[in-house]
Amino acid sequence: MILLDSDVMIDILRNYPPAMEWFDALDENEEIALPGYVLMELIQGCRSKAEQDHLQRAVDPYGVVWPTPEHCYCRGIGEELGKGVHHYRFRI
Repeated sequence: MILLDSDVMIDILRNYPPAMEWFDALDENEEIALPGYVLMELIQGCRSKAEQDHLQRAVDPYGVVWPTPEHCYCRGIGEELGKGVHHYRFRI
């Protein structure tokens, strides 16, 4: 699973070429998600209903996850990450 940060998602929404090249190079089978707080930042940055609608269409294919504090700490390589992460879908 790849979690996109707000700066990366903003670059993708703006079709910034380096971000798009990176994004297009991802394995098509890779699960892509946004942390809930990132989605909240993106919504807060919308200046109009039209921008909110555009954002919803752009992020609709991706899941929204709310990692618990236990999952934000990695004790070592090889530890299972993402176990217990809560998945949600974005809807306005």
